[in-house]
Amino acid sequence: MNETKKKPWKLFGKLNIIDVIIIAVLILAAIVLAVRTLTSQGVTVNGQHVRVHYEGFNYIRNYVPENFTVGDPVTQYDTNLDLGTLTEFSYIPSYYWVYDYTRGELVKIESEFEAFISFTSDCYGKLDETGLTIGSTTFVVGGNYYFNVGPTRAGYQISGFELLDD
Repeated sequence: MNETKKKPWKLFGKLNIIDVIIIAVLILAAIVLAVRTLTSQGVTVNGQHVRVHYEGFNYIRNYVPENFTVGDPVTQYDTNLDLGTLTEFSYIPSYYWVYDYTRGELVKIESEFEAFISFTSDCYGKLDETGLTIGSTTFVVGGNYYFNVGPTRAGYQISGFELLDD
């Protein structure tokens, strides 16, 4: 007499079809987000072994390269994208040219607190005629980027790519 009627949208007890659909949509959204995050970060799967050449730009202080160590990780500042490890580096005091009217020629003046920096890193990515693609980012020769090298951060321009193995 006090028998409860089974409602057509209920599957088992307190769980109903709408609940199952909502749970399925949430699981699907989590999977899509995870796949997008994992493919946009890190080393490209089955990528080519590439050496990237960098030159510093925009007033890099001389204490920056003093904190480099071969083997330091190289990452893009904005995205934390992995560009491999530092393989070699060099730096010299920066300078600029000024015309000396008394001598009638250009004179080289060194900048006391700045340095010209060049370094290379080895990484994996897809190298083609458009540049080096790692994840979903394509880097180009002549492109200016901010990179973290070990514990440092500065602006660098990519000056070249070298394919290390086929």
